[in-house]
Amino acid sequence: MQHSAPSFLEMIFYGYTNKDEFQKAWQQLYDIVQKSTASRLVLDQKYMHVQPESFDWFREVFVQSVEPLSGNLHVAIIPAVNFLGEYQVKQDVTYLLGICSNIEIQFFENFDLAESWMLKQN
Repeated sequence: MQHSAPSFLEMIFYGYTNKDEFQKAWQQLYDIVQKSTASRLVLDQKYMHVQPESFDWFREVFVQSVEPLSGNLHVAIIPAVNFLGEYQVKQDVTYLLGICSNIEIQFFENFDLAESWMLKQN
């Protein structure tokens, strides 16, 4: 979903997402980010449930295969309420921050807080 005012992309994972759906969603988001001037992204994963191997794919295949972003990217994450999902996302964020110097990532409890932070980003 793309919001125009303020301008940011929002990706919502709701319910169980199988590995193929997870992979398609990330590839589509990456394609959109590469073709646009979007520099802000909200990942709403509050009700996300995915297979652990989906996270392995994200870190070991997806992140390794995509080209670095040309500009800065501000990412607001609403983490999953289930322990495994939240833990894995935080592990992936730690990994991303270690290899991508132009990404800023913050965690928020809900969409309103994430959107408020987005308004403050340039």
